[in-house]
Amino acid sequence: MQLDYLALLDSLLLEGIGLLGQPFLLRQTDTVVETQTSEGGFTGRRGGSDLYYTDFAVRTLTLIAPDHPALSKVRSYLTRFVDAPPDNLIDRFCFLNLHRNLSCPVAALPSLNLPTIESAFTSAYDLFLSALCEQMIGRQEIDVPANVNEILSASEKQTSLIAAATGYRMLRNELSEDQANEATQRLCTLQGPEGGFMAHADTPSPDLLSTFSALTTLCILGKESNIRLGQTARFLRDCAHREGGFGACPEDPETDVEYDYYGLGSLGLLNLLARG
Repeated sequence: MQLDYLALLDSLLLEGIGLLGQPFLLRQTDTVVETQTSEGGFTGRRGGSDLYYTDFAVRTLTLIAPDHPALSKVRSYLTRFVDAPPDNLIDRFCFLNLHRNLSCPVAALPSLNLPTIESAFTSAYDLFLSALCEQMIGRQEIDVPANVNEILSASEKQTSLIAAATGYRMLRNELSEDQANEATQRLCTLQGPEGGFMAHADTPSPDLLSTFSALTTLCILGKESNIRLGQTARFLRDCAHREGGFGACPEDPETDVEYDYYGLGSLGLLNLLARG
């Protein structure tokens, strides 16, 4: 039976975020909703709504405010893509994930014609996103590029790629015990002295995306790890802005809905790891 990775992640995040205080969650809700545009989508730092930031906003709101009226406005925003669904991988994933989170049936879309995995994909992230897309449209058999092993073996030193390669192997039910242990060990070595996780060993400081990627993988694998939970908590606190929202790192003066999701998700996952 194929693992429903996104449903598993949602359940972990819901459980962990549910342990956070309500006043804190209300501030985060207000911060996200403030970025919604008049057309119903959500915007990032550069302005203008798009599928990418709308997906992160909806992911966040479905976790912390699932009945918020802002979500109903997104459904009307999505109708503009029905006759011309996106053809690049990232927007395709966001498009499908928005329909999943908003309970809109993808099968009802008349022009949805998603290609299978292209052999030209160059990273584990490409493979992972494609596998998730295929799962969301109900394809149980995931096509595999000829150079899949080469792609996966190139993901050993970067946090997000370790997480993507692990997720891809789990989706294909091909993650061995040794690979799971190895991924756990590699991720733990990428925790910086500040408590967050670095993108790779040569990065001077940690960031919130890498931290979320690492914590997600560690929680899903359920392996014993030696990460320093107290220092991770301090790092996440330093990324949080007093008025709501999260920056990409403690020095980031701005917030956006992508990092709001990573910040809230990381706090929730940290709660689960601390509980054991």
